[in-house]
Amino acid sequence: MATFDFSTLSGIPEQVANLLFGVYPRYTEIELDSTLTREGKNQAQDKLISAVIAELDRLQVVAESEADRIQKQAEKILNGAQPDPQTAVLNELKAQRAWGRIRRKLDVFGEASSLLRGIEDMIDQASRNADRFTLALLREELPDYLAARRVTAPQVFDWLDRAEIPLLTPEQREARKALAVLEENYPRVQAAISMARGAAEKKSFKVAALPGWDNATLHLNW
Repeated sequence: MATFDFSTLSGIPEQVANLLFGVYPRYTEIELDSTLTREGKNQAQDKLISAVIAELDRLQVVAESEADRIQKQAEKILNGAQPDPQTAVLNELKAQRAWGRIRRKLDVFGEASSLLRGIEDMIDQASRNADRFTLALLREELPDYLAARRVTAPQVFDWLDRAEIPLLTPEQREARKALAVLEENYPRVQAAISMARGAAEKKSFKVAALPGWDNATLHLNW
């Protein structure tokens, strides 16, 4: 079974915290250096800040690369092998015809409440029939359809999640979990880098805390 390695990505917030925590004493040391003129201090401090921002930029690139790698690994497992071009065209035509039939059924429902009941029934039926094709089609097409109908219903995708999970292989379940971990934590990694960059640019390194992995908070004990 495929494993998903989050070790590099999950370690980035702590690297960011250590970077901030380590730069402040060096910045202060420059400020207190009596052998430097004011201009010399400014130049040394600007050089230090540039190095910090360059390291944050490097960590940003690493974070983006790791997130992309994990997402592609999971999506490859969930989507299976890519069909040859001719089969892909046939699959697309099949999906278009199937969605046309589904849409005509959904268009009958005038009120949002009845539309949602119709969607829920459709999902339940597809789940009972182990119809992964229809579930995947609904997941792909419903966001635009609901938006066009001006219906906000995030619960529809919870229904799809619950319907699909029993039909997934163990490897696909792990892939789904990996995507959920990524969705939850990647914004936190981005936020830690962004907060540190803002602090460096303002020459104010004493950030009280940074977001960490899995809802952790990294306290910088100054």
